[in-house]
Amino acid sequence: MTIPINTDDADRNKRFTAAINRNGYAFQNALLKYMGKLYADRKSKWRFEAAEFPVEIRGHDTRIDFVLTVPDAPTVWLLAECKRVSPAYSDWCFWQTPYVRMNHRNDMYIAECVQLGGTASGIYVKRSANIYNQGLSVKTKPDNSQEQKTSDDAIEKAASQICKGMNGMANFLRANDRFLTPTGTVVLLPVIFTTARLWVCNTDLSQADLASGNIDPAIVEYKEVTSVLYQYVISPGIRHDLFPASQETRSLSSTLAACSLRTVAIVNPEGVEDFLSEVSPEWLQNILIS
Repeated sequence: MTIPINTDDADRNKRFTAAINRNGYAFQNALLKYMGKLYADRKSKWRFEAAEFPVEIRGHDTRIDFVLTVPDAPTVWLLAECKRVSPAYSDWCFWQTPYVRMNHRNDMYIAECVQLGGTASGIYVKRSANIYNQGLSVKTKPDNSQEQKTSDDAIEKAASQICKGMNGMANFLRANDRFLTPTGTVVLLPVIFTTARLWVCNTDLSQADLASGNIDPAIVEYKEVTSVLYQYVISPGIRHDLFPASQETRSLSSTLAACSLRTVAIVNPEGVEDFLSEVSPEWLQNILIS
């Protein structure tokens, strides 16, 4: 008996595979396989712990794409969001500004620290790398049409999503404080792994023309990098409801840092090995303020 050839097979394979690629699951699994090899080869201390971890924030359910931990330092967790970008907006660019808060420094990494007793606050870790405050996902090919948008909100969506996960994990830790012993704390490090090309600009944006509001492209320089530290302001709607552990919340500036300003690492595939080898619990030896 001859089995007829189904001419729909090739089309079905394309459609189904396009769906899983678009969703980002293939990218996520490839990342985890690569990270597992780095751990096995002792090029990274980070070990896969769980994927699609469910948490809740402000009455809404969400999931963290995956969690990495370090066996010898169970009090530091890396929370990951995977973002496969649209080819039309595959350039992510970041800028610095001193106008974040009073006495702001661009070499301070602010991480979330959850503590026994249901409290949480930002902790400051001195970093040699620059930290950036503005990010835009920029249209990859130039478009002369004024009707077409020149950027989209992929960075905002990804940063918001991983911060939802981070704050949901803070709520989880308050309800499951056995994970906070014996040290009494867990530090949460949010990371976005993306297929985007990453660019940074260290040009002072205050050099923009005040009348037009534009900065001259001739004086601006951009550099391609494989990872970026991005300081993100978390809105109240996705913030956990733990009480701030820090007592230094008497001004708007200190309140912003203690409650809402967090550093999100953004890493593309070329930067994964360097990032995982550099970022380690030893960071916490450099804490300046808690």
